[in-house]
Amino acid sequence: MKSVYKMKEEKDLALNEMKAIVDTAIAEGRAKDEAETKRYNELDAQVNSLEAAIREYDLKIELEKRSLKAEDFIKKDEKETLSQRFLEAVNKAQTGQMVSFKANMAEFRAEPLISTSITQQNTQMGGLSVVKQDAKSFLQNLGVKVFTGVKGQITLASAASVSATFPGENTIDVSANLSPASLTLAPRRCGISQTYTKEFLANVNDEIVNDMLLELQDAIWRKLAEDLFTNMTTDAVDASTKIAGSTLAATDIYSLESGISAAPKAPAFVTSPKVAGYLKGLATIASVAGPVWNGNPYAGSIDGIPAFGTPYAGGVTAEKLFYGDFSEAAVAQFGEISITINPYTYAEYGKIQVVVDTLADTGVVNYRAFKWINDVSIA
Repeated sequence: MKSVYKMKEEKDLALNEMKAIVDTAIAEGRAKDEAETKRYNELDAQVNSLEAAIREYDLKIELEKRSLKAEDFIKKDEKETLSQRFLEAVNKAQTGQMVSFKANMAEFRAEPLISTSITQQNTQMGGLSVVKQDAKSFLQNLGVKVFTGVKGQITLASAASVSATFPGENTIDVSANLSPASLTLAPRRCGISQTYTKEFLANVNDEIVNDMLLELQDAIWRKLAEDLFTNMTTDAVDASTKIAGSTLAATDIYSLESGISAAPKAPAFVTSPKVAGYLKGLATIASVAGPVWNGNPYAGSIDGIPAFGTPYAGGVTAEKLFYGDFSEAAVAQFGEISITINPYTYAEYGKIQVVVDTLADTGVVNYRAFKWINDVSIA
């Protein structure tokens, strides 16, 4: 069977030839001769046939996208790994079927052979070697509330801390002014796609497939981490100080700590590795040895409080420094992760597209638990 791309190409060529016949006759001020009429009619019949075939092809794809056949859904077998299910889906895709299946978070297994810190890992599994920062583990280490498998949107309430008084005689109790606010996390689609050659997929083993899928899943969590810190800059309290790198001092960082009214349950500093490296060379007190940042730039401490360097907290033109109680931040992942094997879109190039996506949302539950400095422009 011809590919749809080949049919469209043949249709365009036929239409161009038909146009050329008509243009020639018009230019010479005559009607088409017998030979031209015969050829024109042949081309017209060819175009009609190709258009009908293309419509059938498009209808087939649309029906498969909208209503996959029952046998195209791969049922989870307790003895099957996610890698095996994926390879089975690829085999079906090779026969021209659009295949989609679900996977829960626990199925994306990670078996690192080398671990350099709690947030940095080098995964080597007989195939792919991917040096990365595990975004989901990073958020959990911070104490961020991570909800998975959520059904429907969720609402998280918050309020300021209040204090009572001892009222005098004939006076009323002071108003608490306790006005609860809420954060609603609603499904937003977050996904990523990757194309692979059929030759590559024909030669991969379970370990390589597992690495591929794990990396695509991690890409989703990296985007969720970035989204959380982006939301934090709009929802959290701004430190109202734009500090240039040459003036960034330990006192600026300590002012972030004092800016939180209550003792945080899960306090932490978060910034970019670039700022973390700068703070490793910054003295706590002028002319006194001892850096502000202790430990490596990915997982260290400031003033005895955990401090993390991550690309999720920075920016292309402006680095940021966050401090707060990260148990007051939340990420929700709705339902399961969907994996779709699409053999059509890049069929002409001998490639198969793998799409991994889910529904998720992020946000700050209680903005009062955070302070941050914007544009820490260090050299």
